[in-house]
Amino acid sequence: MIGSTLACSRVAKGKFIIESILIVAICLLAVAGPKPFFIWVSHDQKLYMLTLKLIATPASELTIDARTGTYDLTADDINLLKSLDLRGRLEGYTQVYYGDGKPGRAIIIMQHQLKSPVELPQPDRTTVIYVQDGDEWKMYPVNAPTLKRTIRLEVSESGNDVTEYWVEHADGAKSGGQAFYWK
Repeated sequence: MIGSTLACSRVAKGKFIIESILIVAICLLAVAGPKPFFIWVSHDQKLYMLTLKLIATPASELTIDARTGTYDLTADDINLLKSLDLRGRLEGYTQVYYGDGKPGRAIIIMQHQLKSPVELPQPDRTTVIYVQDGDEWKMYPVNAPTLKRTIRLEVSESGNDVTEYWVEHADGAKSGGQAFYWK
């Protein structure tokens, strides 16, 4: 393509440079594919979502169930969880990954079934912990950057003992599953 542009005597030097840059960009897109471009334009991220159930216990501090240790909790996650002044035992329920790009982490802690659906903003390439406090939700850290895309929690149509989640993707699609079982 560049050779044919050079062969054309009517192409001015300034246009040749612009056309060459365009040709190189097209070739790079063909080699790399559209995925990196889509990730950049859509602000996609590799979202890790973990749901934890907080079970009241007589303990005066937070404990993490040994089986929950198999989930992808980092040392920073554990330190942040312990700094929240939560009391009881945390049990892991669901862990999923969605999307591509830089990592984002949403850790959702529930204590009881929902009374109505809730939509939590997805973290923007950072870690956010959402804690159910009665019928309200608290986000930690409170100033963490978030996206307009959401994680929706709702009572399953199949029964009141199941909480479902729906994760909104960068392309507008949604994926979901069971977040908690309450029996």
